[in-house]
This record gives sequence, C-alpha cells and structure tokens, in this order.
Amino acid sequence: MSRWTTRTASMILAAIAAAMLAPAGARAIETFSDSVEIRTQEPTLFFNDTDTGATIWNLCVDDGPILCGASSEGFAIEYVDQSPAASATPFTIESGAPDHAVYIAAGSGGSVGIGTSTPFSSAALHVAKNGLLALSYGPDGSIWALQPSPHSPGGLAFIDVSATPEPTIPVFVSGGAPSGSLVIGHDTGNLGLGTEEPAESVHVKKDDAKVFVESTGGAKEVLFKLERAGKVRFEMKNASSNVSWTFDHSGENFTINREANATGNEFRLTSAGDLFLTGSLFQGSAADSKEDFRDVDRTAMLDKVLRRPIQEWRYKEQLAEDATRHVGPTAEDFQAAFGLSEETRHIGVGDMSGVALAALQGFNEVFERELGRRDDQIAALGAQNEALEQRLRRLEARD
Repeated sequence: MSRWTTRTASMILAAIAAAMLAPAGARAIETFSDSVEIRTQEPTLFFNDTDTGATIWNLCVDDGPILCGASSEGFAIEYVDQSPAASATPFTIESGAPDHAVYIAAGSGGSVGIGTSTPFSSAALHVAKNGLLALSYGPDGSIWALQPSPHSPGGLAFIDVSATPEPTIPVFVSGGAPSGSLVIGHDTGNLGLGTEEPAESVHVKKDDAKVFVESTGGAKEVLFKLERAGKVRFEMKNASSNVSWTFDHSGENFTINREANATGNEFRLTSAGDLFLTGSLFQGSAADSKEDFRDVDRTAMLDKVLRRPIQEWRYKEQLAEDATRHVGPTAEDFQAAFGLSEETRHIGVGDMSGVALAALQGFNEVFERELGRRDDQIAALGAQNEALEQRLRRLEARD
C-alpha cells in the first residue's frame, strides 16, 4: 500500500474510532455488518497533509445550498489551501444525479461512460446523455457541442451553441457516410473528399464525382476563382483517351490548348481583344434554327455598301509599338446602314458576311442588267449596220 493510501486509511480509521468512543446517543458514526454510516448535518472527512501543513482535502456531503464551496447539494471533493485563491472543488456529484452519470468500466480498459453503464470498449470516453458533448472555452464562454444530427438519422452535428440569435450547425456528418468522406492529409494538409490519400490541396474522388456551387444571393459575385503569382492553368483530362485540354492565363493571353499539340494554341485571346484560331470559325446557320425569312433588295444592299466609308485604322488599346492595322467599317456606320441589331459597338461576323454576299449578288444583278442593255444596243447597231450594208450593195448594183 502506498504512503498516501496508508496515511489516508489511518486517518479514516482514527476518525471512525474517535466517533465510536463517544456515548451512544452522541455517536456520529454507526457500524453495521458490512458498512459504516456517518450521521451529521454536514458530514465531512478531512485529509490533512502534515508535511506541508497547508494542504487539506475534504470529502463532504450537504443537503443545503452550501457544499464545500459549491452551489448545489450533493457530494463533493474539495481542495483547501491557506490561500483562498488556490482552493477549489474539482469533483462534485449533485443530489438527484441519474444512474450511471459517470461510470468507469472494468472490462474495457477503463473506458468512462457518461450516462451509460456500457461504454464503448474502444473509446476512452463514451457520452450517452442525450447524445450531447459540450466544450466551453475562451474568456467569452463560447460553447461548442457535439450531438446526433437533426438532419440525418445516426449522423453527428457540430453545434455553435453560443451563436446569436440562435445556435447554428456549421458542420454535420450523415449517418452511414463512407470511409474517406472527409480526410485531411497527415503530412500535406491536403483535403480529401472520397479519398483517404488526397494527392492535391483539394482532391475529390468518387464514381460520379461532381462539384456544385450554388449562390443564393442576388448580387453579382465571383463563384469560381483561380489566383496565383504567375501563369494560371486549368486542366480537363479524359482518363480513357489520356487526352488533356488546358486553359491558361499568362497575363497577356488566354489560351485553350490540347496538350498533345506542340505546334501552338488552338485558341488564343489577347489582352487587346484579338482572337486567333488554328482552325475555322463556324457560326450556327442551319435552316431549322431560323424563322421569319425575308427577301432583301440586293441592289439596295450594294448601294449601301458602296456608300459606306471603308477606312484603315488601329485599336486604341493596342500598344504603341504594335504596328498592326485593320480595315473595315465602324459598328455605328454598319448599324445605321443595315439596322440588323441593336448592337452599336460590335459587328457580327455572320452579318458582315451576309451583307457582302447580298452586295455581291446585287452587283451581279446590276451587271446582268447592264450587260443585257449593252447586248440590246449591240443588236440594234448590228441591225442598223446590216441595213446600211444592204443599201450600199443596192447602190453599187446600179452602177
């Protein structure tokens, strides 16, 4: 038996012996066949460490409002020091506490049950009191609690009890969630969703993996943002064909590129607004996608094209050293002449092509009319020439 245990037992036995030597009517301690009863209004056992003379442990029971410095009736263990600031009541059991409020199991490695007499053997602490475990911290008394999730049977909810105006549940785990649903890598700090070995900062792995971002606010906002000091790349890869397409932002250009293409970018948009493609640009023009067809006056279209000022120019956004120039009408002139849309700052490529084709057909109509008129003139002149030749032959015959 240890020194503390021996001294404690001696103190208890001495207290019991002294009480039993008192007259029968004044005895505070009665012995029975298998127990000792201490009877008094506020029974207390004192354990005094005589080595220091300043340390006292009290075991006390009270049915009133004062209990070893506590505010509830029941049983308490109190530490008393000469300095009031050092005194404390680290352990209290209130009167009326339910069965198994605290239970230490013998056959489960000392598992502690709170509200249960059968604590889970693999757990050091098993809380079964309404499924709630509260943690309080900080000078503001903030409280967080764990309890079964109200959103999913068998789930677990993390509740901010101190939130105002009412508690919030920022995190909850559904019952039956598969292994690796949420993992934070040990060495990397990577976040894994559906994988226990996240390979990147955020790694989502699932047979039908999807990412859904839903904004319920009405204000304009950025829903997806990639930012770094340098080139930014976004890659999409087909694992079956092992083909990747990348979206790159290098500062001056935005490009779309097929990884296997080493000769250049399939798509490049410059900061000046120039767009470069390695292939052709196709605009939707199927008959079944159109309606409200109307014929156009092709000669009038030609006349409008001929009257438009066509000049050479450069964009204001171009760098001073950029010698690139362009030829074409302004969007304002194009819209004023043809009125094909309400857009006054851009010209549709399809509209430009359509106007050019209509003007070309109008030119052909004018050319054919002029050619017909010339043919008629030539025919008339031919008839006149034939008449003159016949007249000349008759005059020559008279001679």
